[in-house]
Amino acid sequence: EFIELKNIGPGTLNLNLVEFTEGIHFTFPDVDLASGDHIVVVKDIAAFDALYDIQTNNINVAGRYTGSLANNGERVRLQDAIGQTIQDFEYEDGWRSITDGDGFSLTIIDPTNSDPNTWSQKDFWRASVYRYGSPDWDDSGILPNPGAVVINEVMAHSNAGPDWIELHNTTGAPIDIGGWFLSDNNRDEPNLMKYRIPDGTTIPLNGYIVFYEDTDFNNLSDPCCLIPFALSENGDEACLSSAVDLYGRLTGYRQVEGFGASQTNVSLGRYFKPSTGNYNFVAMDSSTPNSANANPKVGPVVINEIMYNPISGNQNEEYIELRNITGTFVTLYRYDKSAPWKFTDG
Repeated sequence: EFIELKNIGPGTLNLNLVEFTEGIHFTFPDVDLASGDHIVVVKDIAAFDALYDIQTNNINVAGRYTGSLANNGERVRLQDAIGQTIQDFEYEDGWRSITDGDGFSLTIIDPTNSDPNTWSQKDFWRASVYRYGSPDWDDSGILPNPGAVVINEVMAHSNAGPDWIELHNTTGAPIDIGGWFLSDNNRDEPNLMKYRIPDGTTIPLNGYIVFYEDTDFNNLSDPCCLIPFALSENGDEACLSSAVDLYGRLTGYRQVEGFGASQTNVSLGRYFKPSTGNYNFVAMDSSTPNSANANPKVGPVVINEIMYNPISGNQNEEYIELRNITGTFVTLYRYDKSAPWKFTDG
């Protein structure tokens, strides 16, 4: 474990008696930190040195802290020599999945941000570019920020045509994804590296690119197809990982979309849900490879009415009403009556 500080001010700072008081406990000695420089506090100096080689890499280590950073997230507070708060925020383990035990560190995207509240928000953090993090050096700008390239739409159940995976560049600048990987398995690195996207592949600003089962990720004649795969109509996941480092390890951009069973020729894609402010991966009303997603598919049966709090207070009077919005009969089971539709939550 380690925590890295950076001096984002224009002048040298003296850290004497600056102290971590929440999450970990450490009081800085009488040391100066020049503008733009970093300093690191660590859980175990011997373990840190064995992994990072402090002397060879000239890592500025202030010392060893007591306590430990909680794997499920916690509050971290840093105060100055007279007890005034410098920073006080909480991180969460679910912000970037590969920082939760996969060896990547949690790294603030813009350390010069003047709003202290952003340190407690997921969207302002990213995974480190390299496994094991980058103590005492800046790895920003090497990879796109989270959400820059997304898995936008997939076709997993197409009887006549191939499966496909569509990526979308959400930014206003082109992004080179040559050497990145596609997969249908998020379990470990070999499984994440099934299809290597050809060198020089670029997604234009706000643009799209589609990879197909028959010509790309399940095509044994394609040298980029390292482990052929197809998407399952019964539910699967699509995974995008950034290129490997000099040691052959995946770097720190990862996007995974899990999805359930899909109907024939019905794609699934990203949809922004205003009521929650989040994106959901849902069935689409029509397939739109290489272009913006259609609206979500609605029906044939919808939840039409809910009585969740009867005036009598009697919970037995609650009900949910379904409505068939089509002009034909709909059976409330998929294959036979032994496998009916069901409510799974609530």
